[in-house]
Amino acid sequence: MTACAAVGTIHDRRWDRQGWWAARMAAVAEGEAGLETDSAACLLLHRHGRACPGHPSSIVAAQVAGARPMGASTARPRNRPGWTWRKLRRLPWPRSATTDVPAYLSAANRLTLPAHAEETAMQNRPHLLLWTDSPGPYVDAIRDAGLAERVDVDTLARSQQPSATQRASTTVLLAAGAPPGLLPTMPNLAWAQSLTAGVEGWLALPDLPPGLTLTCARGTHRESMPENILGALFHIAKPYAAIVEDQKRRLWRQRIATPLNGRTLGILGLGAIGQEVARLATALGMRVIGTKRRPAPLPGLDAVLAPEETGTVLAQSDYVLVLLPATPETENFINAGRLRAMKPTAWLLNFGRGQVIDDADLIAAVSSGTIAGAVLDVFRQEPLPPEHPFWITAGIIVLPHIGGPHPERDRIVARLFVRNLGLFLDGEPLTQVVDRAAGY
Repeated sequence: MTACAAVGTIHDRRWDRQGWWAARMAAVAEGEAGLETDSAACLLLHRHGRACPGHPSSIVAAQVAGARPMGASTARPRNRPGWTWRKLRRLPWPRSATTDVPAYLSAANRLTLPAHAEETAMQNRPHLLLWTDSPGPYVDAIRDAGLAERVDVDTLARSQQPSATQRASTTVLLAAGAPPGLLPTMPNLAWAQSLTAGVEGWLALPDLPPGLTLTCARGTHRESMPENILGALFHIAKPYAAIVEDQKRRLWRQRIATPLNGRTLGILGLGAIGQEVARLATALGMRVIGTKRRPAPLPGLDAVLAPEETGTVLAQSDYVLVLLPATPETENFINAGRLRAMKPTAWLLNFGRGQVIDDADLIAAVSSGTIAGAVLDVFRQEPLPPEHPFWITAGIIVLPHIGGPHPERDRIVARLFVRNLGLFLDGEPLTQVVDRAAGY
């Protein structure tokens, strides 16, 4: 296959759908702007930094992004979506047979776009659907990043459903989730950005398109959740809550605080949040150990172990922090057997996912004194039903899922989204792509 015949392959594979929009725009240019097939293919290849060796006559197609005839000048052309001069300069341009200049500058290789080609590109810009009740930070971030002229943006409240026109035109979807039956009705959807770090809802969809690129908001809780976790540790170790109750009774009672310095914190799930908690806990003088899917030494941690060595972490820890995602492997991971492996004076803190804990086993462990207590911020069903035993079990503290949310979180997610949007428009690999096999 020649390089210029590769356009068919690119359309078939859709570059894992991340370079799909560029492929579509090139096809439109080929069909409506009157370019030869090989020239359109080269335009597609060179817009994304792919060289087209051995075909100098079509290399000029990379320069038509400037929408003007090419002469002997090497002046920098105007920017166009999916194309950068820096990439163009790195290409192995063939040289003219008669002059020592790139072949695309020779007279035989000049090419001019018809006048309506730029208008066609404008009509085929990627269409973004921001399905959120707080679209402002995302619209602002797109504008501030200089991407507003390269995309069309629609906003939609979560209480509303996308219209038929929106479903047909949407290329990129930003949302907390999607109901069954929606995504298959969006034929042009190439990429979905989850507003949350956890994507179990997306992955549970029976009709999640297999070729859809799904990215998550992993790491965007780093500003608030570690502080809230430390707040839970202080609540356990310090007697402030009890002293407030003493004050209501005008009772002067000197309660003794338990120091965190020198205690061991075990973290199950040393991702971005876990590592930040470890950093802060180390600053308090705590010893930190934990588990990671791919164990490797981390700054400030005494030990990073594989999940198979969870028992070692449980046996040594005074506080066990659970930050595991919801996957088939982690369902009921904290069960009666693992709770028995903990110290009777130890506390369990779950800021990961409710499915990770066997509710009945935890209630039994706390009620019997197998462990000292638990602080729970996530649950199998939210809001937690009023009849659930967690509400009335002494030693279990129920938090209404306050670990991650904070006033600036949408702006933080917007920064992540816009970085990926720039990569998407340039046909580059995205970050925070969900591994469907792993579940996160």
